[in-house]
Amino acid sequence: MIRKLILLGFAMYMVVANTHAQDDLGKVLVSAEEMPVWKSCSDNEDKVTCTKDEMGAYILRHLKYPRVALVNNVEGTVIISCIISRTGKVVEPRILRDIGDGCGTEALRVIQNMPIWQPAKNEGTDVSVVYNIEVSFEASQYALAKGNGDDAENIVYEEPVKPRITPNDPSPIPDDVQVEEQYLPADYEETAKGRVYTRVAQMPYFPGCDNLKNKSKEKRQCSNDNLIQYLSTYLSYPEEARAKSIEGIVYVTFIVNEDGSVSDPQVTRDIGGGCGEEAIRVVSTMANWEPGMEKGQPVKTKMSLPVRFFLSSGAAGKYRIHWGAIRTNTITEDQVLNAMTDELVVRNIYGDDITISTLNVAYEKGNSFKEAKSNGDITLEVMRLLRKAKSGGKLVFMATVQEKGELIDVFRVFKVTK
Repeated sequence: MIRKLILLGFAMYMVVANTHAQDDLGKVLVSAEEMPVWKSCSDNEDKVTCTKDEMGAYILRHLKYPRVALVNNVEGTVIISCIISRTGKVVEPRILRDIGDGCGTEALRVIQNMPIWQPAKNEGTDVSVVYNIEVSFEASQYALAKGNGDDAENIVYEEPVKPRITPNDPSPIPDDVQVEEQYLPADYEETAKGRVYTRVAQMPYFPGCDNLKNKSKEKRQCSNDNLIQYLSTYLSYPEEARAKSIEGIVYVTFIVNEDGSVSDPQVTRDIGGGCGEEAIRVVSTMANWEPGMEKGQPVKTKMSLPVRFFLSSGAAGKYRIHWGAIRTNTITEDQVLNAMTDELVVRNIYGDDITISTLNVAYEKGNSFKEAKSNGDITLEVMRLLRKAKSGGKLVFMATVQEKGELIDVFRVFKVTK
């Protein structure tokens, strides 16, 4: 799997009593006759499986792999314990097991913002119960899929991030790799079709970037941009998925052969409604890539691609972030400074202002990544981050709003220019 997300379990400790929210929780149990289920799964025949799938999809949409954890190749499982109250609220989430570098904090953030559940029941009465959730982080297989909410079908692809070389790393450093670059020795698997690499010195490039220098940030960005453009142009939303309002991310693996041709596309995670089949179709019709290179020779390279299916009529498509007088997704350095005191709001399709629960602002340029959070205002912390924005970087705003008890993330991405 690209990213294993959810394993459900029940807390294995004694019944606890709440000391500061007694009216909401009452007596907190370890288990109940009917355990809590995801709200939309209350009428499903297999509530457990439905809850696992729906919560997995929710976390997949909201979890952001901490950049420092990616760089340091931190992997493992974070365990969050919480109480699902008798009113369905997620209460008192806490980290039972952490793996460091921000993973525990990020998992806790996602769990804290979960929507209302269908509460547990004992003898027909709603009760509060302890619940454990496991969130797995797999940096080596991680591919970032995100959208800014502007497009009906928004797809972003980045190859897996590799740890940096450290001074005490015993591995020899190739002549064509600078120390500050992210690099790991080649990795491969032996198959019936021969050796297939999963990591090589030079990963494949999507066509159209031949004029740029190999291994440069510019060429990798060009490759990603061209791939996004290709998918956005040729991917069709399946009628069944559209009719059933199916949204989510399909993960596809495929092999870029020595001659650059694409073969063996396979869906490793599907969302149904024909989305997996459509993702396979689009990948199968790709033009030849520039093949992966290892020791100066082209080799078979296995790639992982997340393809996001997002309906503009979906919940996130009903909202848009507005920041001062800025009307485009390109912003100059001066505009950033001038807009710092302007109001940032989220409006729905009717122009009504929607209350922001939380606001995350991130700035990314090259290997640098910084983030600031607030309750929706442009705080001093956010201003300090905005002052760092320079040409060539990106500002990413993610505002969380509520719709009928469901928390919705609304994105807007600004490219910073001179």
